Amino acid sequence: ARALQDPSFRYITGGFDLRKIEEDPKRAQRRSANRRPWDERDTAFLETAVRIGGQPMNLDLYNELFLCRGSSLSGDITPNYCRLTEETVAQIGKRFPEIRIVLLVRDPVARVWSHLCMWHRQERFDETLLEDAGTFRDFLENNEHMLSISFASQTASSWAKHAPQIAFRYFFLDDIAAHPEETRREIITFLGGDAAKPPRFAPNFNRKSEGVKLTL
Repeated sequence: ARALQDPSFRYITGGFDLRKIEEDPKRAQRRSANRRPWDERDTAFLETAVRIGGQPMNLDLYNELFLCRGSSLSGDITPNYCRLTEETVAQIGKRFPEIRIVLLVRDPVARVWSHLCMWHRQERFDETLLEDAGTFRDFLENNEHMLSISFASQTASSWAKHAPQIAFRYFFLDDIAAHPEETRREIITFLGGDAAKPPRFAPNFNRKSEGVKLTL
C-alpha cells in the first residue's frame, strides 16, 4: 500500500512501512506512543494509499493522499526525492506550483556512514568490506544508490533548474544539532506553519539515537 510502481515514488506515502511494524511491533508501539492519537485523517490517508497503491506514477493520484489533511499542513518526507529524474522534478513543479521543498543537508561522510549503519541494522551490508580500505573505496565508488543520495549540491541544482518557480530551501543538519530551537523555527516558518505552537517533540529529538551503529 505504500508504493507506486515508479521507483522515483517508491516511498510516496512518507515512510509508513507495514513491514517494519510486522518485524518489530515493540518498536512500532514506541513510535506510536510519541505521536498524536489517530483520527479520521489517518484512516482516510491509509484508505487512499491502499486504493492507489501499485498504480503507475500519477501526480493527481499522489495529490489525493493530502486531501484528507483538513486545515493542517501536510507533507512527505523521503530521501528518495534526491533521486528524481529531471523530467519528474519538472512535472512536480508544474503540477504543484505552491509546494515548498526542504532539503536537509548533512556532512557527506556522516551521511554515508549513517546509511551504512541503517543497511547494517537491516542485514543488507557486509561488514567485512570495512576490513580493507581499497575494497571499501570500490564499494562506495560503484554503489549507484549511495552515489545518488550523496550529492546535495546536485539535488539543489536540479530543483533550481527544472522547477525554479517553487519555494526551495536547504538547512544543515549540523545547525539542527547545534541550534535546534532556532532551526526548527526557521523551517516551520518557511513551510508556512506556526513556529510558536508548542512542539510534540523536543527540537533536538532523534528517534534513531538508540539504534545500533557501526564504529567509524
